[in-house]
Amino acid sequence: MLLLFSVKRKPLLFSGLITLVLILSCTYHVSHAQNASKLTVSDTRSTATLPSTYFRGVTADFKTYSIMTLPNTSAFYTVLGINGWGDDTGGPSHELAFSNTNDVYIRTGFISSGWGTWEKILTDHSIKTLSNGNVLIGKKSQTNSSYKLDVNGSIRANKMVVNSTGADFVFDSSYHLMSLDSLSRYIKAYHHLPGIPSAKEMQSNGADLGELYNKMLEKMEILTEYVIEQCLSPLKDWTKIVKQFSHSKFRNNENETSIWF
Repeated sequence: MLLLFSVKRKPLLFSGLITLVLILSCTYHVSHAQNASKLTVSDTRSTATLPSTYFRGVTADFKTYSIMTLPNTSAFYTVLGINGWGDDTGGPSHELAFSNTNDVYIRTGFISSGWGTWEKILTDHSIKTLSNGNVLIGKKSQTNSSYKLDVNGSIRANKMVVNSTGADFVFDSSYHLMSLDSLSRYIKAYHHLPGIPSAKEMQSNGADLGELYNKMLEKMEILTEYVIEQCLSPLKDWTKIVKQFSHSKFRNNENETSIWF
């Protein structure tokens, strides 16, 4: 249609060409921007990746678990890889692997040394953070919100540190040590040591490790006091006897041997 004006309306033809170029240019850029906003997943299931695969870019690939040395809990994974630089000076490459069972794994690696091991990322179905900041593991709800960490299962650790105040106050001169008779009557009446929660209370409410440790340490120190007292009592009695007869003279009627104290 623009050619119809090519003989008599050259200015209009030139203007129309400029308009057409601008339209085509805008169309190309819009289309390019739309395509760039979507990351296409490539089916490279049989091809392993290297840290050098992601040269200053981000790619997404459809992979089998075996080619990526991932757990076989899922036959296929969608793997997202990224590297911000072209060599190791810019840091390692990273891969995220998403399984069909909602598990997510991550690994990092340098071009010079290769990939590290896959590490599983805890997702919402195994770990949950509540709006109050409490963290649940192995459970979806919490009946007692006073626990910042609530675990449904066993916990294993090489070392655990619990804040403690100790129980050195037992050895203070002002501390009242319960008599053994009173302690015996208490145990017969309540079937547990004074100051220690009963078995029923522990079964219902659990045990505060920090508080229970302090109580057990207190009982150990009290037991030490009882042992010392029981060991020293006979010596005290003999000391009294010796003092009473320290200036007395005994005579043996058979051999008339005198014994002096």
